[in-house]
Amino acid sequence: AGMETVQNPLFSGNVWSEADAVREKQKSSRIGRGIFKDKRAIAFQHYSNPALSRSWIYHAYTMYLFTCDNLVGIVVLGYMFAVPSALCGQKLGFGANMGLLEILRKTPAVLIWSWTHLLMFQLQNQHTPAAIQEDRINKAWRPLPTGRLTTAEASWLMYAMYPIVILLSVYSGGLGPCLLGTFTCIWYNEWQGAESPFLRTFLNAVGFSCFLAGPLEVLVVGSRDSLLNHPRATQWLALLAVANFTTIHTQDFRDLDGDRLRSRRTVPLVVGDNLARWIVVAAVILCSGLAPAFWHLGVMGSLLPASTGSVMVCNLLWNKTREGDGLSWKLWPFWIISFFFLPLMSSTSS
Repeated sequence: AGMETVQNPLFSGNVWSEADAVREKQKSSRIGRGIFKDKRAIAFQHYSNPALSRSWIYHAYTMYLFTCDNLVGIVVLGYMFAVPSALCGQKLGFGANMGLLEILRKTPAVLIWSWTHLLMFQLQNQHTPAAIQEDRINKAWRPLPTGRLTTAEASWLMYAMYPIVILLSVYSGGLGPCLLGTFTCIWYNEWQGAESPFLRTFLNAVGFSCFLAGPLEVLVVGSRDSLLNHPRATQWLALLAVANFTTIHTQDFRDLDGDRLRSRRTVPLVVGDNLARWIVVAAVILCSGLAPAFWHLGVMGSLLPASTGSVMVCNLLWNKTREGDGLSWKLWPFWIISFFFLPLMSSTSS
C-alpha cells in the first residue's frame, strides 16, 4: 500500500511499481554509484525522478543506450585493429612503424571517430517504426521502445550527426571510410538494403570494413592521406571483409524470432538453419588458412585463427538454442581479432 506506480513504455502499457523496481535492483549488483546492470531498473529511475528525466546525465545515458550493444564489436574492435597495424606500419606500406607514445596521443581521436560514426549508424538503424517494433521484442530497453526520446527527436539527432561526422573526418582523417560507410548505412536502412539477405550481408561487410579502415586512417595517416594509396593495407582490409561477408550471418541465428516477425529475409531464414551454419564453418576454415598465407606464415601462424574459429563453430553446431547462438556471436569477434595480430608475426615487408 502506498507504493507509487509509473507508466513505463518498456512493458507496452503495463504499470510498473516501485516494488518491481526494488526487486530489479536486488537482482542486479551495483556498478559505481547507483548504476545497476539491469537496464529496466535504470529506466524506472528516470521515469520516476523528474529531476533526472531531462538532465545532461539523462541525455548522455540515452546516447550510451543507442550504442552500448556495439561498443565492443565496433569501437573496441576497430581500435584493436588499428594499433597492431600501426605498430607494423612498414609491412602495410605506410613507410614507418608508429611508437606507443604516438599511438596513445592519437587514441582519443580514434575512439571519438568510431563512437560518433557508431551513434549515427545506430540512430539510422533504430529510428524507423519497423525497427522500434522489432526492438520491443529483441531489445526492449533501447531508447525508442522505452520512450526516452521521440522518433522525431531521434530523426533530428540523426540528421545532425551527418555534418558532425563529416567535419570530424575532414579534420582527423577517415573521410573515405566515413562517406562510404554513411552511404552504405543509408542504403541498408532507407533503400531496403536489409530486405535481401545477401545484399544485407554485403552491406554489413562494407560497413565493417569502414569501421576498421577509419580508425586505422585516423591513427596512421590522418587527414593528409588515404588508405587507397597503400595497396598492401587495402588488400589486407579486403581479405578481412571477405571473412566478415562469409560469416557475419552468425549474428542472425540469435534474432530469428524478431526477424520472422518483421519478415526480414536473413540468410538462415532463406537458405535454412543447418546450411547457414555449415556456410560459417566452411568460411572459418577457408579464411583461417588464407589470412596466414597472406602474411607468409606457416602452420604455427594458423594456430591462432584456427583455434578461436574452432571454438566458435563447435558451439554454433552443437548448441543451437537461442542462448547458444548468442554465445556464438560473442565468440565471433575473438576469431576476427586473431587476424589482427598476424602482421606482427610476419617477417614480410611491403
